[in-house]
Amino acid sequence: MDRFLFFLCLSCFSISSFAQSDSSGVFLNSAAFLKRQLTYACDCSKDKHSIKLGSLFNFREITIRENGVKHKMSKRELFGFRNCEKKSYRFYLDKEYRIVSTLKIYLYFTESESGTGKGSSISDLFFFSTSLDSDVIPLTTENLKAAYSQNKRFHDLLDSSFRSENELSTFDKYQKKYKLVSVFEESLK
Repeated sequence: MDRFLFFLCLSCFSISSFAQSDSSGVFLNSAAFLKRQLTYACDCSKDKHSIKLGSLFNFREITIRENGVKHKMSKRELFGFRNCEKKSYRFYLDKEYRIVSTLKIYLYFTESESGTGKGSSISDLFFFSTSLDSDVIPLTTENLKAAYSQNKRFHDLLDSSFRSENELSTFDKYQKKYKLVSVFEESLK
């Protein structure tokens, strides 16, 4: 009987862990994000679920449709959300920023469209924050040095490791992390 209960508990834990990892929903705060604790979570492979990030006239709200019920929430009340593509986003000043790294420095990006018609182009704009609850700041050498003003070694490594601002967002596919994160980690040694 004890053995049966053990396997029953183990299988329930495995199912709930799987469902949470394959779910979309909203993170109420940064602590919920760190715990991967979704509110209005929905299993993307089974349930009908949608997250609408506002409209042309009301970009400050999101609408979550869960099992036919609409829930409206202000972006300022939430930390962010995860979509069915398993990508997590943070809300900051009513905008969505995709979270791309949470290792030592929090990195985000958003797409920006410039121009109109055939001459338009989309570019990735990178940002960072020193903690999950701090301001989202454009990713530049100057901003990094200001945010980490006490870390002189980091300043020196930034100058020697990156020749241009564009290189700050370089992803190292062998180490499977952004080069900036490796440089920051090196500065802490």
